[in-house]
Amino acid sequence: MPTPPVTTRVVRERDIPTDLRFELARLSERWLDGARERGFSMILDGMLTGAHPDCLLVIAYVDSRVVAFQRYAPVGTALSLDTMRRDREGPNGLNERMIVDLVEYASDHGVDLISLNFAAFRSLMDAGSSRGVVQQAAYRALHVLDPLIQLESLYLFNAKFRPTYQPRAVAFGSWLGLPTVIMAMVGMEFGLGYDRHRPLEPSLLPDRRQRAVVHPIR
Repeated sequence: MPTPPVTTRVVRERDIPTDLRFELARLSERWLDGARERGFSMILDGMLTGAHPDCLLVIAYVDSRVVAFQRYAPVGTALSLDTMRRDREGPNGLNERMIVDLVEYASDHGVDLISLNFAAFRSLMDAGSSRGVVQQAAYRALHVLDPLIQLESLYLFNAKFRPTYQPRAVAFGSWLGLPTVIMAMVGMEFGLGYDRHRPLEPSLLPDRRQRAVVHPIR
């Protein structure tokens, strides 16, 4: 039996009707599966609550049913990927399809840059068989983090689109402060237990974590 075709729609968050907002929010909750939001370094809060009305969403449908969406934050004439959500039972290639369709949209709407995921430790991934002993040890150590974030999978996903790369850096006052900086960044990124003072993110839907319910702007 052939797979039904996937269609997409690109729309500003402020233009999404209330019923669709809740449909997207429910899809997001199913994707998170009870986990707290991750990705402090790139994800805005208040998704679909009206907090960021200028964000652009790419929504994917199969037979009029929402199966995935991505949200992008506008930065001047650029767009920066904020969130990727999909139905775990949906067809393969949904994220790739949405990105390709967004690129086509961008070319028609004056968007000159689309920023996707970070590619941490890209030089280790690029080195391939030419890695030295130290690089090979570091490469293997990266895979210890696979239960939390699969860095090589993320790198390979980005590579499909033949992107250019912009280096990023972290500034800190002293090498003595590095352990504290690392703990703070990891705690915020993954919502770990010692990050107790981080406020719960606004949400359209209440869940077992009793997150604040924020009604959409109408």
